[in-house]
Amino acid sequence: MGSATTICSDKTGTSRMTVVKTCFTMNVKDVNKLSDSIDLCSEIPNFVLKTLLQSIFNNTRGEVIASKYGKSDILGTQTETALLQFGLAVGGNFQVERPDGKITKVEPFNYTKKCMGVVLEICDGSLRAHAKGISKIILTPFDKLETRFSPITDIPVFGYTYIGILGIKDLVHPGLRESFALCPSAGVDVRIVTNDNINIATAIARE
Repeated sequence: MGSATTICSDKTGTSRMTVVKTCFTMNVKDVNKLSDSIDLCSEIPNFVLKTLLQSIFNNTRGEVIASKYGKSDILGTQTETALLQFGLAVGGNFQVERPDGKITKVEPFNYTKKCMGVVLEICDGSLRAHAKGISKIILTPFDKLETRFSPITDIPVFGYTYIGILGIKDLVHPGLRESFALCPSAGVDVRIVTNDNINIATAIARE
């Protein structure tokens, strides 16, 4: 490293994804602190909160594992981890919510559709589909209503009711900015390597 002139850092190692803004029942709220998430619980109707937690804890490839000393370990991608962490912050319990609905079909996230979905058989025996994905796909205006589907058919593309919108941000790890600031004085350039959107990568680099 004595003759190194460039450090290439994966963006994953420089930041962590966190839910920082929400929109439920047309109310936008910042949730930068744990107390903000707790306060949010009292502002969301119970049926909306229950459906939200059902979606977060079932429509995911991540897991929440109970560890020693009452803490929980979250396994999954950064995006999944951010959503699961938010679900826990608003009072959700992964071990309780997950068995509450029987997953009958899963459509994993793929880079063509830019979304993922699951079909649940809920307590009254009916089916409910949940979908999540990037904003330009999920927020596309619906022009068709699908009211019939089954575990053997494709997960519906249209006809959903919005539960809410969660804004996720890449937060730079504490102390990283100061560490990188020392590199130019040593003649070392710092570069971020990512396959993410160029605008996101640029914003992280500036921070």
